[in-house]
Amino acid sequence: MKTSKKLLIFVAGFALVYLIVGLTLLRSEIQTALDVENKQFKEVSIGQFNKIKFSANWKVKIRQGPKFKVSLASKETAILKPELTIKDGTLYMNLPSAQGKALQAKLVIPAFNLKAIEANGNTTIYLRGYQSDTLRVNMKDKSVFTVKDNKLSHLDFKTSGQARIQLSAK
Repeated sequence: MKTSKKLLIFVAGFALVYLIVGLTLLRSEIQTALDVENKQFKEVSIGQFNKIKFSANWKVKIRQGPKFKVSLASKETAILKPELTIKDGTLYMNLPSAQGKALQAKLVIPAFNLKAIEANGNTTIYLRGYQSDTLRVNMKDKSVFTVKDNKLSHLDFKTSGQARIQLSAK
């Protein structure tokens, strides 16, 4: 066989492997997203707060709503036993023994009430469709903060470690 045919077969094989790996990764991402959307959440009774402080390993979606509401993924809640406390207007969300597992939560907060968010180690926060004058965000150690479709007059960020912030208008 000529060298050009060998090269053509090699390139075609490499492209096929690249395509299969890409499709496999895409499928796993889609499956993860579906698992997140199909989880059963249980509402937890909680008072009013204007700041949130997360310990490590949380996956949280925050949106605007008519009243304060916190919902936790019911299966993981039984295993991880999170501690939710309010002290001086701050909601503390702690996972005593996360062991690398993340607990999913959904928070609904009335407009203009949320003033500050602080997240530690490997916490992912999605803030979507929220309206406020001022919001201070403090991200630490591999935390991710994603903002989409919000109306915020003043947004203040402070990061340390390998924190990541993703901003999107639409």
